[in-house]
Amino acid sequence: MLQMQTLKNIIKALLPQPILYFLQRYKIAFYYLRKYSFRVLLNDKAIPLPAKVRIEPANACNLRCAHCPTGAAATNNPPNRGIMSESTFNRIIEQLAKFKHVKMATFYLAGEPLLNPLLPEMLRRVKAETSVQTTSFTTNAMLLNRKTIEELKNTEIDLINVSIDGESPEENDLVRRRA
Repeated sequence: MLQMQTLKNIIKALLPQPILYFLQRYKIAFYYLRKYSFRVLLNDKAIPLPAKVRIEPANACNLRCAHCPTGAAATNNPPNRGIMSESTFNRIIEQLAKFKHVKMATFYLAGEPLLNPLLPEMLRRVKAETSVQTTSFTTNAMLLNRKTIEELKNTEIDLINVSIDGESPEENDLVRRRA
């Protein structure tokens, strides 16, 4: 079996720094390699790389949904909640451009993407400057207005998912607080 230091070196060689930081922080990389890839590494075969990435333009939200840790966390003043800066996105684009196998980018993880005023520019740039061909994001749609819709029309966005919880406005509002 591979020693832990060898495993760490392999991970560092394969992954860009921001992704590596995220994975190390949440100990995802070691779990993934232990569970799925030791056989691949030991047999000298290539590790299949992901064709899809998730980019979180805002890890904050305008709602306080009952089921969501992002909205609930906003009431506790957590560290590191906010809007992605342009400099951070520039670094992501720079690194993502090196990975020609990435074809899809989803601009959402747990926050409200429309809180980031740079979202339309991000959507345009990821297609123009990388190998990404398909873009999408998920929103609660509370921040959609004519201006935002016009800006999004010029991004060549492929899919916008709208989250709704309930069969009636009343049922939705029980879950999606401040909606």
